[in-house]
Amino acid sequence: MPALGEPALQLDPQMLSAGQRYLESTAALRDLSALPVETVRAQLRAARAPWNEGGPEMAETSDALLPGPGRPVPIRIHRPTREGRGPLTLFLHGGGFVVGDLDTHDRILRELAVALDGPVVGLDYALGPERPFPAAFEETVAAVAHLARQGGEPGLEGPPMVLAGESAGARLALAACLDPKVRALEAVGACLLYYGSYGLADSASRRLYAGGAFGLGESELAFFRRHHLRSSGDASDPRLDPLSQDLSGLPPLFVAAAELDPLRDDSLALHWRLRAAGGRSRLSVAAGLPHGYLLFLSAVEAAAASLREGAAFARSLL
Repeated sequence: MPALGEPALQLDPQMLSAGQRYLESTAALRDLSALPVETVRAQLRAARAPWNEGGPEMAETSDALLPGPGRPVPIRIHRPTREGRGPLTLFLHGGGFVVGDLDTHDRILRELAVALDGPVVGLDYALGPERPFPAAFEETVAAVAHLARQGGEPGLEGPPMVLAGESAGARLALAACLDPKVRALEAVGACLLYYGSYGLADSASRRLYAGGAFGLGESELAFFRRHHLRSSGDASDPRLDPLSQDLSGLPPLFVAAAELDPLRDDSLALHWRLRAAGGRSRLSVAAGLPHGYLLFLSAVEAAAASLREGAAFARSLL
């Protein structure tokens, strides 16, 4: 694979600068197979801390617990203003179902709250290997159902809500929209999906970009699968393969893909399959950006613009 920033690949210049800084701070994570999960989590928290500094100030931030299927699930509620008229948004962070938390993605939560002019709830869903598949999916469905039915408990508006996620969180969001319980509630008015994996076992983008030059290679994907799944049999579960499901009747989707992402073609396939099923989808391909670009929105204008584009899509609907 070409090195990071190969001119032929046209990496966004701001992303190139941010990516080089980030790669330097995560040099110890080159071989994930040799590291304990907690070590990986701790080093990623430290590496991502500078990217969460600054940004919009919230009128109110609070942490709370939602009832879950096996435990109380931590959430963080950001309110940009006390009079915000925007919809309630439930945001699901990325990290391969193994890493990531409310702190690693806090800047995204706050920026999204401002862009939507409404409260954003970050869900600290279950991670493997401590709580492997399907715990994260079950907690996400429970959170959507709780906020839809009893949103007033934490002082939040109920449906219609926005469901948003990036990377692994995008797959969680889509799987929740497909869940019969969530469908019956008609709780989700718009879904914002950023560079998720939706079930393609092979694709042109994976063959082009999964060599690791842009931070998400086959070794990282294997690390996440190993710690998220209980056994190889889990891979056939439809929640891990949303593209195999009936996509009719979904809420409108904003599907954001990263041009230089091995998972790019998952987003393209989702967009066109949903359109074929009669659904509404807006596809946005972020030129010159790799997987995980929202984590760098404080330094990369194209990443910030992609977040705002999704928020504008949701606000136009709600």
